[in-house]
This record gives sequence, C-alpha cells and structure tokens, in this order.
Amino acid sequence: NQQQQPSTNLPVTPTKPRFFQPICPSPTPPIPPPPKNYTVDYKHAKYYSSDSAIDSPDLSGNSITMTTNDDLDELSKLDQLGLNLHAPHAKDNEIVEILIQNGAIVNSTDKYGWTPLHKAAYSGYVHRTKVLISKNAMVNAATNDMRTALHLATEAVHHEIIFVLINAHANVNAKNNENQTALHVTKDKQVAEMLIKNGADANSRDIHVSMYYSGNTPLHQAAYNGQNDTMKYLIRIGANTSVQNNKNETPLDLAKNLEVAEIIIRNGDDVNSRGDSALHVAASKLDSNAVKCLISLGANVSARNNEGQTPLDILEETYKTSHWYIEETKYDWLYSSIKQR
Repeated sequence: NQQQQPSTNLPVTPTKPRFFQPICPSPTPPIPPPPKNYTVDYKHAKYYSSDSAIDSPDLSGNSITMTTNDDLDELSKLDQLGLNLHAPHAKDNEIVEILIQNGAIVNSTDKYGWTPLHKAAYSGYVHRTKVLISKNAMVNAATNDMRTALHLATEAVHHEIIFVLINAHANVNAKNNENQTALHVTKDKQVAEMLIKNGADANSRDIHVSMYYSGNTPLHQAAYNGQNDTMKYLIRIGANTSVQNNKNETPLDLAKNLEVAEIIIRNGDDVNSRGDSALHVAASKLDSNAVKCLISLGANVSARNNEGQTPLDILEETYKTSHWYIEETKYDWLYSSIKQR
C-alpha cells in the first residue's frame, strides 16, 4: 500500500501579525566617505551628536585617509567621526594633535564664535588647552558675546587652565560684551589673587546688566554675591570701598548680608550713596541682629543721612508706616538699643 502524502494545499492565513519584528536589526546609518591616504585607528572612538555622546561600535581595523587641507577641514567638522576639534566630550588628544599637524583649522569657530580653545578651557581639558596654544591657537580670541578663554576658564574655576592661559599672555583685562573682565566673573578667591597678581584691575567698572549701565567694580560684584573671602582680598590690595556705580550705589548698598556689610564697615566705609549708614539701613529693615552687631562695632547712632535723619528717626518712620505688622516688643528693643547709645 502506497502511503498517502500530506496535502500541500494548506489554507493561507488571511491577516498578518499585528507587529512584525525583523530577524536582523536595521543597519547603522552609513558614515560619510572619508578622503584617502591617512590612517586613524577607531577602536575606542565615539560618535558625537550636538546633544550627547553615544558609544560607537568597535571599528577597529577601519581607517580614514586624507590628503589635502580641504579634506582635513571637512573631516574636522564630522561630529559623527568623533574627530571634531570642537567636540566638548572628545578626549583623544592624540587624534587632535594629528589633525592639527595635518592642517585642521585651529582657530575655526562655531555659530557662537567659540574656537576649540574656548571649549577646551571651559571643559577643563588642560592637555588639550596646552596643545592648542602650542599650535598657535589665538589665546585672546573672543566669542560672539566677547568672552575669551580666560573668561570661560574663570567662570568654570579651572585653576590650572587659568595658569596656562596667563602664561600664554592672555589679556587679564579683556572685557566681554557686558564690559566685564575675568575678575568680575570670578567667585573664587584664589582665582582673584591669580588674576590681580598678573595685572587685573581691581577697580575696573563693568556694565553687567544689559538693561542699563551699572558701572560695578569687582568689589560691587563680590558684595552683591556674598563672596566674603574675595571681598577681603580685594580690600586688602586696595579696592575702593566708597566707589559708586552708575546708580550711585557703593558696595555697601549691594551688600548681600550682614557679614558682607561688616567687612566693608571694618574697612572704612560706613555710609552708602544716600548718606545712610549701615545702622540707618538696619533700622529701616528692623533687623535686630544687624543693629546689635553694628552698635558693638561702634556705629555712630547720631549720624545723619542726606535728609538729616538719624537711625532713630528712620526707625520711628518705619514703625509709623508699618506698625500693624511689627511686634511692639521688637520695636521697643530696637528703640532702646539705639537710644541708649
């Protein structure tokens, strides 16, 4: 008996599965074709986008080649190859040196006017900063908002890079588009000392606020930001504690807190631009701690401002206009503290 073969006319499934998962994933987008005759190992390369860095597949054995300066310049722009001198995450200094040696543009700028040196200085890459400078990077090149590499390294508090830039003759008094020098933007005492020892002007004025010209000095900035150590250093090397900005404000006017005010007062400036002493200001704010501290420092309770008012007059005026929310016991204490002096 011949065995019957199964039928090959099986019914066709009328619908496709809802989701179709291919066995092989989609291929990686192709890398732009490089020029020829120059080899770089990619074993540990990374791909870079404008937003983030993504680990690349192992491209060991692959190579790129180049022959002309035009090729090199184009290659330096290829973020996806990880060879862009502007790439802030790229740490392969050997590749950077090779690119530069073969003609990549050291002082090329991005749309914000940043050069590779700006990015290296801001990112804290000391070796790259040294390499770029040794290859004639423009140390005092300015971004679109007129910041130099020294401004950026100072903002980011990279001490070693600041030292490298200063030794490369960076202009310590270069000003950004708000008329600020590196000394204006620092919040670090050690950086302030380094800048001043190398010629930074401690009394240089700035614009700082884009809406109006303020004329703040570094001491104004330090007082406003509560940078006590920086303030002490600036005063010690001769910063003017009585200088007024373009709104007639002294550093005392901008004092962020009592400790800042105390530093200024101890160094000779007890009066702000309106003739108010620190005690006038403390009385107007009903600040018990400040009043107590200032009196202990020997503040003049009889001092008169430009309106002829004493701190006690200011206290009484403030109480009359705000007595509905001020504790009477607090007012009595303030009044007696000032009166008894």
